[in-house]
Amino acid sequence: MSDGHKARTALTRWLGKPEWATAWTSVADRNLHGYAIESALHAAVASMTAAMAADALQDLGVPAAPINRAEDLPVERHLDQTGAWTRIERRYVGSHWTSAPVIRIDGPRLPISRPAPTLGEHGDEIMAMLVGAPV
Repeated sequence: MSDGHKARTALTRWLGKPEWATAWTSVADRNLHGYAIESALHAAVASMTAAMAADALQDLGVPAAPINRAEDLPVERHLDQTGAWTRIERRYVGSHWTSAPVIRIDGPRLPISRPAPTLGEHGDEIMAMLVGAPV
């Protein structure tokens, strides 16, 4: 039995419709009955948060993940556990979340040495370098 079939069987049992797993075996069948499947799934997860629904489905062996808003990403469990985000201080913006460097050397992520410059922040220095004048 393929992983996809196992996941579909687990999902249809969870939805209270185990007959769907054997009745709709092809992609065409499932597409034809997509509205019924989506309606049953929506009813099953309506009282859950996206994270709760994803956890419940994952516990069954059904691949699932919530679609997160950008502002929710810094506190998303997996990203938090992997250290994907860090806070930095930036001129005019203040303290804010940014993605951490993806490069790791001997385990830990490299630190951010300084934030990206704001518009024109280094303009005087660059112009001085171009014309050879002291800053």
